[in-house]
Amino acid sequence: MQRVEIVGTTIARCELSHDETLSRRERERQAVARLLRELLGEGVKVEHRPSGAPYLPGHELFVSISHSARHAVVALNPTCPVGVDAETLRPQLERVKEKFLSADEILRFTSLPQLLRSWCIKEAAYKAAGIEGLPLVEGIVIGEDGHVEVVNPCDGSVALYDQTTVWDDGDELTILIVPKR
Repeated sequence: MQRVEIVGTTIARCELSHDETLSRRERERQAVARLLRELLGEGVKVEHRPSGAPYLPGHELFVSISHSARHAVVALNPTCPVGVDAETLRPQLERVKEKFLSADEILRFTSLPQLLRSWCIKEAAYKAAGIEGLPLVEGIVIGEDGHVEVVNPCDGSVALYDQTTVWDDGDELTILIVPKR
């Protein structure tokens, strides 16, 4: 297990099992359970809200969970919602960029590593914002300075977030999003 503390958030990751008798989903569940056991002790259970967002009954912690092709990642924060996303570099990001990037962002993020970074930022911001149905293209804006704005589609209010690269393994990236202080 790798573990770091960033802006009041504990982030941990571990490799998924290589047991091919298990489905990927089961290997992801086992890895998350292992991380939570090591971070919080025995008996921690992940539940999901109707929106699909995870929470930990009996723990006053904000939790975000992600999986890549090789790792499971858990982020825990005691004071504010956070979002974490771990992804593996995939050529199909080029094909689907219009589904998550604005026209301006498409001009700025042209390489595959830039597309991976922008995808991770948007996914992590979606999780941190906790706004069900938040559109990735117009609802989450990656500023020129790297800060992230989330525009609430219900009332037009804007929340600002900071992004941090937690792990960059070249072909795999983990991004943490926290509310701007």
